[in-house]
Amino acid sequence: HTLAVYTNTWLIDHLVQQAAQVSLYQTLTPVARVVIEPGLFVVRADAPWNNLKEFIEAAKATPGKLKQSGGSITARENIVRQLLSKSTGASWAFISFPSGSERMAALLGGHVNLMMIDPGEGIEQVRAGKLRVLAQLADARLPAFKDVPTVKESGYELPKIPQVRGVIGPPNMPADALAYYEGVFRKLAATAGWKKYIADNYFEDGHQGAAESKAFLAAFEAELREQLKATGAKIVR
Repeated sequence: HTLAVYTNTWLIDHLVQQAAQVSLYQTLTPVARVVIEPGLFVVRADAPWNNLKEFIEAAKATPGKLKQSGGSITARENIVRQLLSKSTGASWAFISFPSGSERMAALLGGHVNLMMIDPGEGIEQVRAGKLRVLAQLADARLPAFKDVPTVKESGYELPKIPQVRGVIGPPNMPADALAYYEGVFRKLAATAGWKKYIADNYFEDGHQGAAESKAFLAAFEAELREQLKATGAKIVR
């Protein structure tokens, strides 16, 4: 009866750290994929850039001067930064912070220039006029940001890098326990309350059951491996 909620980092750690022996989908037991989180590139409202292209051009003109706040160096926001940097020739720094609140405080305080956030994480700051959204990392424009272009619409091609959250169980999880918890999350995904939660937080409904989730994680790990290689990261598996 021990479950955990995973994110992309659980897959990436296994690829870049020799000591990370636990495979998310081979050692542990995938129960369900739950949500997919789009991403927003945001700057302070008084920043001189109105879109992603203007920021990238400024970064090209002043290599290494501009800064982006984020989490782990293997987190999605840094992979995206490195891929954009490689494809455009722009260069800006990545400053790692332990928590989302610290990353946001660094941006609002003017200590960094850019942040990539989940929509629900920064919507109130956008509504309050403190942040400006430059671009969306999503397949299509979110209804709440219908006037903001996607990264692709901004002129930049990136591989799909969804931020995934799902539920994982322990190794050798008994079949009846797996079936029970898989059913719990299947029922949850169908409720009106959950659908409202998805809409209120600007997530994508990414529900998959155990078998689908395991297949997705195997394929996603392979994609992440290639994306990390493209950034120059050392891959150990």
